[in-house]
Amino acid sequence: MENVELGKTTLEKGARNIVSGYVPPIVAIGVMKSDQITDVVIAEETANLGNIESKARILLELNCVEQRERILSTYVRANNGQEGFSSKPSDWDYISPETNVAHLQKILCR
Repeated sequence: MENVELGKTTLEKGARNIVSGYVPPIVAIGVMKSDQITDVVIAEETANLGNIESKARILLELNCVEQRERILSTYVRANNGQEGFSSKPSDWDYISPETNVAHLQKILCR
């Protein structure tokens, strides 16, 4: 029953966002089409639930002026429960076009 309530709450929050005119950043920069707003908003609301454990976390640093990025830390949890963590920053690299980092750069570096 709890999953049904969570789903209902997620849909209600998503609907309120859409009615109030919210446009997800990934749609605003043109990566996804405007007819996908509902799907994106529901996915965002689902991701905001506190009871979902991530399988990976990557902390990035962006240099907007030089269009470069580097990874500061990485955490990965495999399906078998094993975990890996690295806190050694990578070297600076140029941001490759049409990647998730490039999309993030379009959203954050204005």
